[in-house]
Amino acid sequence: MKKNLLLIAVSVLCVACVTEKKEIEEVAYNYLDAMGNYRIDDARPYASAETCEKTLDVFINYLMPKVDTNYIKSNTPATIEILSVDILSDTTAVVSYEKTTPITVQKDGRLDMIKEDGRWCAEVIIALPPIVEMDSTELQSKISSRLDSLKNRKFTIVEKKKK
Repeated sequence: MKKNLLLIAVSVLCVACVTEKKEIEEVAYNYLDAMGNYRIDDARPYASAETCEKTLDVFINYLMPKVDTNYIKSNTPATIEILSVDILSDTTAVVSYEKTTPITVQKDGRLDMIKEDGRWCAEVIIALPPIVEMDSTELQSKISSRLDSLKNRKFTIVEKKKK
């Protein structure tokens, strides 16, 4: 009887692990496919809240407006192949993938995954320095303020004596 219960428990765990890996693989594929094909908004449902706020917003607001549309056309479509899914803990995993576009092949891609609010999400955090995130008026004001403070400083020139 104990053997049967143990066998059932192990079977349930195996099925749960396979199901979990399949979910991670599907989310990772959808995120990578959207990002690889420059459909940044389509990646949102598969990204963590922090990834949406920091990374995807940075792409949409700062990077994509500067990318030449001819480059995007020449670098699509992207194809994504998931190579492996490694579950590290109850809430973290790593997906290895290969991305191929007409211009490049990325054979050693790695995507971190986290479980957030009970669902698996891509976790890719990039952040721009604060100066890049400023609007031009705010930036100009900060530069002017800094220049004014430098104008009011007294500098002393010290000559080195030759030995």
